[in-house]
Amino acid sequence: ESCSFFQVNWRATLTHMQTLNKVTPSTDRLSRYSSMLGALHGEFSRRFEDLRTIEDEMHMISSPFTCSVDNAPSDVQLELIDLQSDAVLKSGSLLDFY
Repeated sequence: ESCSFFQVNWRATLTHMQTLNKVTPSTDRLSRYSSMLGALHGEFSRRFEDLRTIEDEMHMISSPFTCSVDNAPSDVQLELIDLQSDAVLKSGSLLDFY
Protein backbone atom coordinates (compact mmCIF):
# COMPACT_ATOMS: atom_id res chain seq x y z
CA GLU A 1 0.00 0.00 0.00
CA SER A 2 2.84 2.38 0.75
CA CYS A 3 4.40 1.71 -2.62
CA SER A 4 1.20 2.39 -4.52
CA PHE A 5 0.62 5.50 -2.39
CA PHE A 6 4.01 6.83 -3.45
CA GLN A 7 3.45 6.00 -7.09
CA VAL A 8 0.07 7.71 -7.15
CA ASN A 9 1.01 10.75 -5.06
CA TRP A 10 4.57 11.61 -6.09
CA ARG A 11 3.25 14.41 -8.30
CA ALA A 12 1.36 15.92 -5.37
CA THR A 13 4.63 16.53 -3.50
CA LEU A 14 5.27 19.63 -5.62
CA THR A 15 2.44 21.28 -3.71
CA HIS A 16 4.66 21.18 -0.64
CA MET A 17 7.69 22.54 -2.51
CA GLN A 18 6.60 26.01 -3.55
CA THR A 19 10.08 27.14 -4.64
CA LEU A 20 10.49 24.15 -6.92
CA ASN A 21 7.00 24.74 -8.25
CA LYS A 22 8.01 28.29 -9.36
CA VAL A 23 11.18 27.25 -11.19
CA THR A 24 10.98 27.15 -14.97
CA PRO A 25 13.73 24.83 -16.20
CA SER A 26 15.21 24.99 -19.68
CA THR A 27 13.99 22.54 -22.31
CA ASP A 28 17.23 20.55 -22.05
CA ARG A 29 16.94 20.21 -18.30
CA LEU A 30 13.25 19.43 -18.51
CA SER A 31 14.00 16.60 -20.92
CA ARG A 32 16.78 15.35 -18.65
CA TYR A 33 14.54 15.52 -15.56
CA SER A 34 11.76 13.77 -17.43
CA SER A 35 14.01 10.90 -18.46
CA MET A 36 15.43 10.64 -14.92
CA LEU A 37 11.93 10.50 -13.44
CA GLY A 38 10.93 7.93 -16.04
CA ALA A 39 13.94 5.81 -15.09
CA LEU A 40 13.11 6.21 -11.40
CA HIS A 41 9.51 5.14 -12.03
CA GLY A 42 10.76 2.12 -14.00
CA GLU A 43 13.12 1.19 -11.16
CA PHE A 44 10.34 1.43 -8.57
CA SER A 45 8.08 -0.68 -10.76
CA ARG A 46 10.78 -3.29 -11.25
CA ARG A 47 11.78 -3.47 -7.59
CA PHE A 48 8.25 -3.69 -6.26
CA GLU A 49 6.88 -5.97 -8.98
CA ASP A 50 7.15 -9.02 -6.73
CA LEU A 51 5.13 -7.26 -4.03
CA ARG A 52 2.29 -6.60 -6.48
CA THR A 53 2.01 -10.32 -7.15
CA ILE A 54 1.40 -11.04 -3.46
CA GLU A 55 -0.62 -7.91 -2.68
CA ASP A 56 -3.83 -9.85 -1.93
CA GLU A 57 -1.99 -12.21 0.43
CA MET A 58 -0.34 -9.29 2.24
CA HIS A 59 -3.73 -7.61 2.63
CA MET A 60 -5.18 -10.86 3.97
CA ILE A 61 -2.44 -11.02 6.63
CA SER A 62 -2.62 -7.34 7.59
CA SER A 63 -6.44 -7.10 7.58
CA PRO A 64 -7.92 -10.58 7.99
CA PHE A 65 -11.27 -9.23 9.23
CA THR A 66 -11.86 -6.93 6.25
CA CYS A 67 -10.05 -8.54 3.32
CA SER A 68 -12.03 -9.93 0.40
CA VAL A 69 -12.69 -13.63 0.74
CA ASP A 70 -13.03 -13.88 -3.05
CA ASN A 71 -9.45 -12.67 -3.54
CA ALA A 72 -8.04 -15.12 -0.98
CA PRO A 73 -6.56 -18.46 -2.00
CA SER A 74 -9.25 -21.15 -2.16
CA ASP A 75 -7.63 -23.21 0.60
CA VAL A 76 -8.18 -20.44 3.21
CA GLN A 77 -11.51 -18.99 2.10
CA LEU A 78 -13.61 -21.04 4.55
CA GLU A 79 -11.30 -20.13 7.42
CA LEU A 80 -11.58 -16.46 6.48
CA ILE A 81 -15.37 -16.68 6.40
CA ASP A 82 -15.36 -18.24 9.88
CA LEU A 83 -12.90 -15.63 11.12
CA GLN A 84 -14.82 -12.68 9.69
CA SER A 85 -18.07 -14.06 11.14
CA ASP A 86 -16.70 -14.45 14.67
CA ALA A 87 -17.97 -11.47 16.70
CA VAL A 88 -15.66 -12.20 19.63
CA LEU A 89 -12.53 -12.09 17.49
CA LYS A 90 -13.68 -9.01 15.59
CA SER A 91 -14.35 -7.13 18.84
CA GLY A 92 -10.69 -7.39 19.90
CA SER A 93 -7.70 -5.67 18.35
CA LEU A 94 -5.64 -7.15 15.56
CA LEU A 95 -2.67 -7.21 17.92
CA ASP A 96 -4.66 -9.36 20.36
CA PHE A 97 -5.65 -11.62 17.49
CA TYR A 98 -2.05 -12.23 16.48
